[in-house]
Amino acid sequence: MILQRINNLHLIQPVLVLSEHLDVFERGIALRVDFSFSGQQAACLTKLVSAGKINIGAIHNYLELFTHYFVDLTPRVALIVAEAADRHGNLYASPNTEDTPAIVEATAF
Repeated sequence: MILQRINNLHLIQPVLVLSEHLDVFERGIALRVDFSFSGQQAACLTKLVSAGKINIGAIHNYLELFTHYFVDLTPRVALIVAEAADRHGNLYASPNTEDTPAIVEATAF
């Protein structure tokens, strides 16, 4: 089996609120991001941009980002974290994940 390293991904992520959201840029896995909100990660995001480890594609509002999912930023892969799942593949993400259905539907689209 030939193993290949994944790098230079363009991520589309509604929010960058956890330090783990930026780890993929520190490690060189992803290079570009489109997002809506960075919250407490804004300072770290600024450092990564200055160091050339991340390129910001665009900062969208939520509605604009969700529209782009179906027009020009259609995801090929969606990574969804869920609290529970059944044997049929149905996921329960949490009561506060309004963006999950849009991401999943855009990826399936």
